[in-house]
Amino acid sequence: MKSIAAALLIWINANSGYEYLGEPPKVVKTDPEALAYLLLGEVWIIPERAKRGLMGLYDVETRTIWLRDNFDPNNYKDRSHLVHELVHFLQYEGQRGDGLVNQSDFESEAYAIQNRFLRAHDLPPIKRTTVPDLTR
Repeated sequence: MKSIAAALLIWINANSGYEYLGEPPKVVKTDPEALAYLLLGEVWIIPERAKRGLMGLYDVETRTIWLRDNFDPNNYKDRSHLVHELVHFLQYEGQRGDGLVNQSDFESEAYAIQNRFLRAHDLPPIKRTTVPDLTR
């Protein structure tokens, strides 16, 4: 997984304003319930929508990207989710783009670069999802 993350960081460098030459973050696959728990914390009931819709997240404290256990590194749509999380990694590593000031800006940029990756592979764009969308 490390070599895929490294290759995608090179793609992000070439297709965005980022210039990161360091080591990629740790990438771990986990089940949807654990992924939702990582995002939402201790909640009594994790909504099914959150378990279905959440594809990955970046943990700043551990420098770890968590992806769903069904992530297929040979599938470009799946890879786009790793691109999205790698953008968050870069944002929090102090490599963020000019003018980003809040979480909404971070998400907008991550989706924009993810969709640029999808277009480069002749795939349709991903619709932006927010935590409230996942938990309703």
